[in-house]
Amino acid sequence: MTTDQEAARQAASAQPPASSDSSQQAVVPFAPTDKQDAESARELIAEALLQDQSVTYFAKRKLRHQLGVWREMVRLNYAAALSYSEPPLFFTTACRNSAALCFLYPAQQVSMWQYIRHGGLAPLVQHFRASRWLPALKHQAALDREKARCVERRGPLLFVFVLATRAEHRNRGLGSRLLRRIAAEADARGLWCYLEASSPDNRRLYLRHGYQDVKELRPEPRKEGSPVYYIMERPPGCGAAAAAAAAAAETEVWHHSSGRAA
Repeated sequence: MTTDQEAARQAASAQPPASSDSSQQAVVPFAPTDKQDAESARELIAEALLQDQSVTYFAKRKLRHQLGVWREMVRLNYAAALSYSEPPLFFTTACRNSAALCFLYPAQQVSMWQYIRHGGLAPLVQHFRASRWLPALKHQAALDREKARCVERRGPLLFVFVLATRAEHRNRGLGSRLLRRIAAEADARGLWCYLEASSPDNRRLYLRHGYQDVKELRPEPRKEGSPVYYIMERPPGCGAAAAAAAAAAETEVWHHSSGRAA
């Protein structure tokens, strides 16, 4: 038996225990032009990422501002990417408790002009702490430079912009289901995946799915409490071995699957 065949066999034999609600965990695409779908996704992601450092570090303390950060980030990036000939990849689980948004990069790169055109400066002023406006802009520029470097090394990417699971539905394998769907899309296109993990838990999840560490970035490296973002990439075609490892891990403990990559 070849190495790939053995890895596939291990992945199949190491699947987590069957669940009566497996149909609710199936991965389905959001309709690109469906406003109700888009609104549902924005709310899901905003609620799931309330405790993410992208919110706790940058946003004002009132709940409406903390929810507003990711509502607006998803709206802006999705609206801008829809202007391209191919829509971004937007997936959710059928139960609507986990979602992921991906872009083809740099083909669907969202420029500063597109942010401004879609009203991107107003949310920064409205929802971010004034003392964090400049660090947020500088940090985004640093992340963009890292994506550009990855493109230089690897060619076009599938950029996992965000992956999030509602807090009460974590540790059930929903994040892994989304990651396997994303990996299948990337492998079919022969693309590397790229993401920016926002916590050690998220990083461990991505490592199990074949992602590799590239670099760590901090918005304000000299400031105490400044969060760490883990730049990670995944080569195409590593799906079988990664799936076997991830599935084996899920049989031992259901993982924590919240978090973003941006």
